[in-house]
Amino acid sequence: MAMTKVMNAVATLGKYTNAQGEEKKRYMTIGSLFRRDDDSLVLKLDAVPVGEDFSGWVNFYEPQERSDTPAKQTPAPSQDETSANLDDDIPFD
Repeated sequence: MAMTKVMNAVATLGKYTNAQGEEKKRYMTIGSLFRRDDDSLVLKLDAVPVGEDFSGWVNFYEPQERSDTPAKQTPAPSQDETSANLDDDIPFD
């Protein structure tokens, strides 16, 4: 029986304050909702939220296309930069 992903299952897990001082909700994708050939729905959980910040409610949102590039990426040092640090003249006693 084939299944098609139709929604992401998302839980709200508390709040946080961003750098601008705004209070925002913290979200976590906890699974996916699939539709079977017989039109029934099936929930696949990847995580089970617990704790006082989880209200027990799960929201469902259409999956969004994601880019594979992270928003902020720090480049790793090149081989030349790391080996240059090994050739210094610091005496060890």
